[in-house]
Amino acid sequence: RYIKDAKESDQAEVSYFLEPDDESEEDLWVLKKREQSPPDTDLKEGGRSSVLFKGVSELNFRYFDSIKGEFVESWDSSSMDNINRLPRAVEILLIVQDPTDPELKHRFLTTAFLAMAPGPNDF
Repeated sequence: RYIKDAKESDQAEVSYFLEPDDESEEDLWVLKKREQSPPDTDLKEGGRSSVLFKGVSELNFRYFDSIKGEFVESWDSSSMDNINRLPRAVEILLIVQDPTDPELKHRFLTTAFLAMAPGPNDF
């Protein structure tokens, strides 16, 4: 803090989203990241956006539910099934068009483990 007792923190609101790629003749998307500090109540406006990747044809997330022991297609932490719970991991699938060959697509798949999710290492 620069000023004594100032209401400041190093927290930031971060979001990732897709927008249509206006430069593409095909049905492709641009993956963007938005950051805003300090956070506010509007999750879609404000802050600064930057392009992460162009030519996205698919972006999909699946969430590992440790109670069911499997990945599920959606996660709502405010639902009674998931109250006070986070998924143990998130599977991220990204499919992008090759910039030099429109017929070729590249598939990237990774799993991000959420260390803050409570519970044993049950993955």
